[in-house]
Amino acid sequence: MTEENRKDLVRLQLERSEKFLGQADQMLQMKCYDLAANRYYYACYHAIQGLFIHDGLTSHTHRGMHQVLGINYVMKGKFDAKLSGFLRTMEQLREKADYNCTYDVTPEEVQEMREPSNQ
Repeated sequence: MTEENRKDLVRLQLERSEKFLGQADQMLQMKCYDLAANRYYYACYHAIQGLFIHDGLTSHTHRGMHQVLGINYVMKGKFDAKLSGFLRTMEQLREKADYNCTYDVTPEEVQEMREPSNQ
């Protein structure tokens, strides 16, 4: 992969992340909390994928993303371990919102996701 290709992929990941943040904020305003949870999670997911591409790393699954993040950033002191925990919590909430028909995401849960997602 050329440096130009790498930069383009990073840019595209970050653009997707920004797009999903906007969608999440819209869903929050519309009180569609399950959709907001999904979009906030994926906004973070794409931002992290952009970081990985920038640094020459890859992950092909959500589990792999957590592993790469932990090994290459948390264990090396580049990121606080709270970030990894927050991301796992976001993923669990997103999964409940997407797959569990007996669970309703609360406005409070989405608000807890919102602020860190926008950083």
